[in-house]
Amino acid sequence: MNRLLISITVLILILSSCTSTGIDKKAQAELSAKITELESKLMDANTYALDYQVAKELIPAYIKFVNDYPKDSLSPDYLYKAAEISQGLGQGNQSVKYYEKFITEYPENKRANIALFQMAFVYENVVQNKELAVKYYQEFTEKYPNHELVPSAEVSIANIDKSPEELIKEFQEKEKPEVDSQTKYDIL
Repeated sequence: MNRLLISITVLILILSSCTSTGIDKKAQAELSAKITELESKLMDANTYALDYQVAKELIPAYIKFVNDYPKDSLSPDYLYKAAEISQGLGQGNQSVKYYEKFITEYPENKRANIALFQMAFVYENVVQNKELAVKYYQEFTEKYPNHELVPSAEVSIANIDKSPEELIKEFQEKEKPEVDSQTKYDIL
């Protein structure tokens, strides 16, 4: 009798685990399909403008997928897209949070370096926090010294405290042709 009870219990446990996995896979497929549908509606085909309402629905769907299925191969991509869309919507703090999570959760991902740069960029241009922008630009240049965006990070660091007027003046100064003494005589 005891053996029969144990066997039935084991059988129930096996069946329930199979069923929950099946339900989980179905929920995952449904969420993935919803994301695909929302992505198809995200940009207006004629104007290429972001549909704000669709974006506001898509970001939570991305985050739900990432939180529910963090090991899925789509999760890094969805998290990165959530950061990008948040950035595009002007939601700087939310964007930074997603980029930071991306770097933490998927440090070996090929876009981890870009995520760090983007984090600095969002701090500089959306959140308007110059100190954190400099911190993350510096971290980016130290961690990825050979990356093609290092010169951009260095320029951002060098110019972060300058007003637009100062930048224009510097640019104009650099663009002025230098007149050496020989050229001066040639003109006369």
